[in-house]
Amino acid sequence: MMKGRILFPGADTPHQLSLIHESLGPPSSLDFIDMGVMEVTADILKDQSKKKRRFKKHMPTAPKECVTFLSQVLQYAPLQRLHGEDALSHSIFEELFECDRIRWNGQLTLSLLHRQKGAASRYYDYKKVISTNRGKDSPSIPTPARTPEKTPSS
Repeated sequence: MMKGRILFPGADTPHQLSLIHESLGPPSSLDFIDMGVMEVTADILKDQSKKKRRFKKHMPTAPKECVTFLSQVLQYAPLQRLHGEDALSHSIFEELFECDRIRWNGQLTLSLLHRQKGAASRYYDYKKVISTNRGKDSPSIPTPARTPEKTPSS
């Protein structure tokens, strides 16, 4: 959305992976483990020699905070990614929660959006998902988990 087109427009899966590796650098062995990858293919291994390019080269006109946001969201390891409430609390979304503010595209924001304070009622328990998936042939896909019920202290 920031570029006005697809960020990694691969012709096929191997080409798209190659474009991602150019920008993010290739994933490390720890990244593979954290992502639950059981088998690394030759296509991925050949990209190990690629050097990481800066996002700014992909989006030369994008504001610095947008590039920073993307670099925080596009992390291989799930626990390193900015996600959920933290992602939505990033400063690039502030204009969406300010009533009648003129956005970069000239449109007014609606007063219908209200930022809610406090923890979300549902969240992804990424640590549990990763530990559950380690060593499995087919990792389960993370789904929202209920917020753990608080038990009264004895």
